[in-house]
Order: sequence, then C-alpha cells, then structure tokens
Amino acid sequence: MTQVVLALVVSIVGLIINLATLFGIVAKIVRWIDRQKEQDDELANIRHEQAIIMTGLLACLKGILGEVDEKEVKSIIKLTENHLNEKAHQ
Repeated sequence: MTQVVLALVVSIVGLIINLATLFGIVAKIVRWIDRQKEQDDELANIRHEQAIIMTGLLACLKGILGEVDEKEVKSIIKLTENHLNEKAHQ
C-alpha cells in the first residue's frame, strides 16, 4: 500500500515539474514575441526619423542648386516641425 502511495506522490510531483517547465517555456516564448513587437515599433520609428532627415537633406541640396520652390520648402519645414512636436510630446 505504501509503495502505491509513494508511486502516486512521485507521479504527481513529476507532473507538477513538467507543467512548471512547460509554463516557463510558454512564458519565454511570449516574452520573445513581445520583444519582437517592440523592436518592430522601434525600427518603424527609426525609419520614419530617417525619412524626415533625408527629406530635409534633399531639400537643402535642391536649394543649393536652385531647383526647389518655396512651397516645397514650406511643406518640408511643416513636416519637420510636426515630427519634432510629436516626438517632444511622447
């Protein structure tokens, strides 16, 4: 009788350990997926920032050559100001 009880206790402990291990693996996978989402958001922000910088640079280079009109410059200035205001209030 005691051997049966001992075998049952060992089985239950083994089951608990296996469930805890499985839960730990699932938790790590969820954290990894969340981190991937954060990195995707960070990359999108970096790409947007680079687009703003490149647009301003292009306008400056066109201005040096005299190919840019005042309307385009005002549009780029507005775009840059909006971007800076959004970043300042995050």
